[in-house]
Amino acid sequence: MSVDDAESLARLDYAVSKRPWTAAMFIDELNQGAAALVLTDADERLCGFGVARPLFDEWHVMSVGVAPQLRRQGWGARLMAELIEIARSQEGAAMLLEVRDANHAARALYEKLGFAVIGVRKGYYPDKHNPEDAIVMRLDLELSS
Repeated sequence: MSVDDAESLARLDYAVSKRPWTAAMFIDELNQGAAALVLTDADERLCGFGVARPLFDEWHVMSVGVAPQLRRQGWGARLMAELIEIARSQEGAAMLLEVRDANHAARALYEKLGFAVIGVRKGYYPDKHNPEDAIVMRLDLELSS
């Protein structure tokens, strides 16, 4: 991934995330062995991205984003399906992620893909006035298809 690519991902993440990553953070993840997936449309416009990192036989979804104007059009499902296939191709046994408790759309998507809630991280997303819990979800890659 080039610095320009990382800058593009950082700009999209800034548009979709409450705690966006910088370009340096994307590059750092790749340098630590993460896989990055970038989805573009027919005109090569950036539509979404995903970053996942293996830890032994488990893959952890580090960051996912879909352009706001493209939400609820299947981009998130496609993105997650491709990340799942990357993990499977690398003999991953499971995929884990954290999602904001209030992000009902993302939670519904993950559940539709077969992820199950396995825990809650209290106050995981810091905020001075209203820290948010993270819902921890897991997908068994060996059992799902």
